[in-house]
Amino acid sequence: MTTTKWIGIGLLALSLSGAVASANAHDDRVPPRQRLLGSLQATAAQRAVALEAARAAAPIARAARIEAARIRAEALAEHPDDRAAARKEMRERMRELRRRTLADLAPHASRVLATLTPEQRQKLADAATARGRTLDEERLVKLTSFLLTRPARLTRLEAKRGR
Repeated sequence: MTTTKWIGIGLLALSLSGAVASANAHDDRVPPRQRLLGSLQATAAQRAVALEAARAAAPIARAARIEAARIRAEALAEHPDDRAAARKEMRERMRELRRRTLADLAPHASRVLATLTPEQRQKLADAATARGRTLDEERLVKLTSFLLTRPARLTRLEAKRGR
C-alpha cells in the first residue's frame, strides 16, 4: 500500500473513529495507522464534520453501486460467452462512473480534510516523508472520498457520536 493511501486511511480513520487510547499508542498489537490516528487526536468537532460528510456521501455511494451493478449486468448480458469482451466494455463505463462519483464526493471529503489543524497536517506529512512520499492533497481527497463511502462507516460514526 502506498504512503498516500496510508495517509488517507489514517486521516479518514482519525476523522471518523477518534483517537486511540493513549495507553495503546505504542502497543505492537495496534496497527501503525491506528497509532498515527491516535497521535492526531481528533476533536469531537472533527468527528461531527466527518459524520455529516458520511451522511451526505451515503446516497451518492448507494447510487454509484447500483449503477455499477447495472453496467456489469448489461456488459455480461451482451457478451455471455466472452468475459474478456465484457470486461473491456465495462472498463470505460466504470472509469467514467468513478470519475463522476469522485467529483460528487470531493466536496464532502474536502470538508473533512479542512478540519485538520496545522499540527495534524504536519504529522501526516511527516508520516509520508518517513515513507519517501509527499503529501498530495488531490490523492487525500480521493482516498477520503472512498473511505467516507464504506458501507459500515456511517454506523460506526453514529456509534462514536453516541459515546
